[in-house]
Amino acid sequence: MGLPEKGPTGLSKAEERRVRLQFGREGNEKGKEAERLFLKAWSDPRIYPAWLISVRAATHTEDSQEKTDAVMETSWEQKLRIQIKAQEVMRSHRRFCRLGIVLVQVLPDKDSLEEIQDKTLHSIERYRQYQRNVAGEQQS
Repeated sequence: MGLPEKGPTGLSKAEERRVRLQFGREGNEKGKEAERLFLKAWSDPRIYPAWLISVRAATHTEDSQEKTDAVMETSWEQKLRIQIKAQEVMRSHRRFCRLGIVLVQVLPDKDSLEEIQDKTLHSIERYRQYQRNVAGEQQS
């Protein structure tokens, strides 16, 4: 019998699998914590801008079919879909829903609730500017 086959990392295939599973579990836990922080940051309606009606966690259907973690209902768009990532490196793993754009929010665990609110509002403003630019091009 020979030695166990080694993968590209120098670890055995079984060790590589164990490491992937562990990082996957940790990543899922970080992601869930980022979602909880986002919802906590937006839990008080008194801080909402005038155009923001409500913020809620996505339903199971929205999460699985629309790749959405949170939904912001606004006065100018029925639903603003938010996908929350715990790490910047995961931004590239974002998913697009068949119903339109999903805004991606990266929330490192060091962010305060106020920083989360500021980042979210900044992303929404960039999205609104994009919408205005597209609408202007279509009118031309």
